[in-house]
Amino acid sequence: MHLFQGVVLTMAWFWSSSVLAFTTTNQIPTNHQWRTSRCRFSLMQQQQPPLSLSQQPSPDTIQFFDEIVMSRTACKKFRRYGGNYTRSQDNTPPTPTPSDPSVVQRAWQCLRLAQRAPSSFNTQPYKVVLVHSPEHKKALSRYALGPNQKRVLDADCTAIFLADRQVMRTLPKYMKWQLSSLPANKQPPGRKSKFMLALYISLFSSGYPLPRFLAVPLSALFRFAFSILEWFTRWFYVLPTFCNAEAWAYKQVMPVAMVYMLACTSRGLATGPMEGINAAGIRKVLKIPRRYGIPLIVATGLPYRTDEEDGYTIAKDNQLLPSVVERYPMEDVIFSNQFGNSALVGMI
Repeated sequence: MHLFQGVVLTMAWFWSSSVLAFTTTNQIPTNHQWRTSRCRFSLMQQQQPPLSLSQQPSPDTIQFFDEIVMSRTACKKFRRYGGNYTRSQDNTPPTPTPSDPSVVQRAWQCLRLAQRAPSSFNTQPYKVVLVHSPEHKKALSRYALGPNQKRVLDADCTAIFLADRQVMRTLPKYMKWQLSSLPANKQPPGRKSKFMLALYISLFSSGYPLPRFLAVPLSALFRFAFSILEWFTRWFYVLPTFCNAEAWAYKQVMPVAMVYMLACTSRGLATGPMEGINAAGIRKVLKIPRRYGIPLIVATGLPYRTDEEDGYTIAKDNQLLPSVVERYPMEDVIFSNQFGNSALVGMI
């Protein structure tokens, strides 16, 4: 156990050395340290103050949000800009057309809002590529499988959500940004606090700045060692559960994608999240580094007006209708206090 702890601390020191070098370069006081290194990460807070939640939201606000959630649905078919959609007779995908500038502009606004989604330690280990030019839509459609190919070509734009599997590579930039965003009345953290922060990020993310053939087995080794250590300490000290780099990065991306889709719905745009893709091909045509995984892409545009029996979203006067896709009964998926206890008993 002592050998394992030594290995962990050694690796964390190596990964955080660049951060400490930045500290020395910028002459940040080293004698100031937080009293508790584990939980006082006030430098995570951005300068913009959060909205006040001291008052209850108005009924109109609640109703508006509920309508957005109920209206969001996975669009199966998109309206082409200019109304020149033609169904191919030989079942080959149509050629891409220019995108509606107003739709693309609204998509940019939604991506800006999506950045407000939470992430672990506010590391924001994601990138988003918005594809909207005809040539890039055509290149992307080659690696969208089945009906997803036509959705990419028909939609005005498609957001490619990328998950950073080597987030530790951005640690120096991350620390510099956090220090620059500190309020004027806040003291900068000391070396020990920044070291512990780097350690926690590396352990939870497994995003080591190493080639994949080294990072994957190293992550598996750490998780296996921690599982053994947890078995011995479970009665007197609780240890966290870690996951591999891809699973951790995907967890950080999904809230961003959900905020984006809800923001699109609030602006009258339809979205279609898709996972039937070839990630390697998309990385190649869009020049995405291999360190980024692609958990999903989201086609964005206006829904195609069609008959209800076709199963597609119906659009009338560019207004989205409430989703008719059913979900499992609430008592089957949501429980009270412990697994299996129905949340409907005495609650609703």
